[in-house]
Parts: sequence; C-alpha cells; structure tokens
Amino acid sequence: MAEPDNFQISISQTKGRFFYASKTFSLGEQILLEAPYFWVPTEKAQKNVCDVCSKSLKTILSLPLKCTACSQVFYCSETCQNHWKNGHVYECKALSNIITISKAADVDSGLLRGLLRLMIKRSLETDLNKPHYLKILDLVSHIDKTNEKWINAVTSGCQMLLEHVPEEVKIPVTEMVSICCRINANSHGITDCLLYTSPSPRDRQKYRM
Repeated sequence: MAEPDNFQISISQTKGRFFYASKTFSLGEQILLEAPYFWVPTEKAQKNVCDVCSKSLKTILSLPLKCTACSQVFYCSETCQNHWKNGHVYECKALSNIITISKAADVDSGLLRGLLRLMIKRSLETDLNKPHYLKILDLVSHIDKTNEKWINAVTSGCQMLLEHVPEEVKIPVTEMVSICCRINANSHGITDCLLYTSPSPRDRQKYRM
C-alpha cells in the first residue's frame, strides 16, 4: 500500500473532496484501503448478502438470520447481527415501510435505505461534531444540475421516511435531499449485481459510500 505522503487529500468548490498523487503509481498498486462510511445492498440482493459484512448468504453453512420484525435485513451470523443491533433499532420501523414509501414517492428503495443508514450512522457518532458525517457533506451534490421532478419525488420520499424514524435520527428534509444528491454523485460499489454503485439511467441511484 502507498505511504500517506504519496498522496494528499484536498477539498475544492467544484470537485468536492478528492485526493491527488504526489508520485507515479505502478499499475495495480494499492493506494488506499478503507471501510465505507455506510453501504446498502440492492433490493434484488438484500436477501442474498449479509447486511453487515456483505458476505454471500449462499456460501454460509447455516441458515441466514433475519430481523423478524421488518424482514428487510439478513445476516450471515449472530456476530454480524449483534454488530448492527444498536443501529437496526433505529431503522427497523422505517424499513418495514420502505417499499410502500418507495412506490408512493416513485423513489428507488435503495436510495431511501442508503439515506436511512447514513442518518443512523450520523446519530451513532459519539463525537458531537460528527466528523465522519461532515466528510460526506464535503462531497459535491450537483443539486443545481439535478432534474426538478426527481428532486420533488425525493423530497416527498424523505418527508414520508421521517414519519417512521426516531427523533434522534431526524435531520432537515432539505439536508436529506442534498445527501441523496451526494449519494448519486459520489457512490461507489463492489459489483453492480450486489451493491448500488454508479448512477443508473432511471434514477441515477446505486449506492455505496
């Protein structure tokens, strides 16, 4: 892996947060390895991968575990289930209604799941300044270039989502919409068939961050 002095992280008004190399890297050389701040499986894949470690549930020897209350999250082991137990408490009710909200607002359910997961991650940060969440806000949103119809649909979806989350998780709707735009503009993924990645033609919504 490259040493930290081989690249620098910077922020600009037009590019958002980015890093640039201070040396020439060899083809295939690993530059940085870092866990995502949050990730969610696609609606199609959510029953096939662990909601915590993303392991394929087809490869485990035992039956996968799932939340019996919302039936929307699956785990490969008790270890993973316990790892996200404190976070799932905040999302369980909302996830039970996520498909209904998605259809009513005409917004991809994966985007709403990703937004919800990010909001919970933010609420669980012990530092009151929320440094990791603020790094998300450093990213460009391109909201001024986003289709107004899509913005209106996402706004409606965010308003409905707020009806099902605890007070300590809530953030302003305008901030939720800007986060959705940031997800669209900056998301990355492992594989298209498992995780939301680069923007799709329909709603430009494939998410991992």
